[in-house]
Amino acid sequence: MHELGARDRLATTRCSGSFAYLPFVMGLGQYCHRKDAEAAALALTGIADLATGLAVGTQSAQGFENPAAGFALVAYQDLWLAGIADMRIDRDLSKGLLYAPTDTLGDLVAAPFNWEVMKQPKVWGGILGAVAIGIGVTLALDGVPDGASPGDDANLFGKNVSPALGYPGAMAAFGGLFSHVAPAEELFFRGVVQSQLARHHGEGIGWVGGSLIFGAVHAPNALILPKEDRRDYVTYAVPVITVVGSYLGYLYKSSEYSLAAPTAMHFWYNTLLSATAFALDPQDSPVSASFGIGF
Repeated sequence: MHELGARDRLATTRCSGSFAYLPFVMGLGQYCHRKDAEAAALALTGIADLATGLAVGTQSAQGFENPAAGFALVAYQDLWLAGIADMRIDRDLSKGLLYAPTDTLGDLVAAPFNWEVMKQPKVWGGILGAVAIGIGVTLALDGVPDGASPGDDANLFGKNVSPALGYPGAMAAFGGLFSHVAPAEELFFRGVVQSQLARHHGEGIGWVGGSLIFGAVHAPNALILPKEDRRDYVTYAVPVITVVGSYLGYLYKSSEYSLAAPTAMHFWYNTLLSATAFALDPQDSPVSASFGIGF
């Protein structure tokens, strides 16, 4: 059914799906492929993300280093990636290619809150295990930061606010960002990269190769971190991200190439790890004075 729908849409396109590659015309590729609901959602969300990022970046004293601007612009970038990957997968489906996922963008945004997805032991168990590893590596390397004050007032986008506002606000910020990041990265790294490798070289190579590429692509994130943290990030964080990516690839493969399970785990891994860092030191976290997220 999904393959037939994609084939019918591509046989009656309004324009070229290549328009998805234009970063300032969000959703146009989906409009060309007659995916009107997805086109509208991408366009409206993209306008909100870009407008927020530019408004904060141009009006804040910190400029685009203000984490509110950073969050919005990273979200916009991932929305663009999701649109491109969605178009590529739509073409794969129309050709009846193996390992092309059939999840819609709506399915993936809802996946972290979908009980049928979250109740699977391989999903919630994977989340708990990955978060434990991430926290363990962080504490082993740095310990609890000197001067950290868990439970005290929070620095939320450069402003001190009470815990009653700061903690829910930080969680909402992380949730908003990673609701973009998780679907986009899963569509691209699993839905496009792993599936493409699996078609040409076998499922095992697809899984391993996709995981290694996932880890390698995260290595340049070290450049947005303070210089003193970059070596540790490449030495320790990138291997952890690669391992987490390999488990996400396993979820994808073992779920008959559905992206719902890896997207749900990806979202909660990033969100809970960020929330833990915030709880340990609410004055110095990814939503405090400057923007820098390495995962």
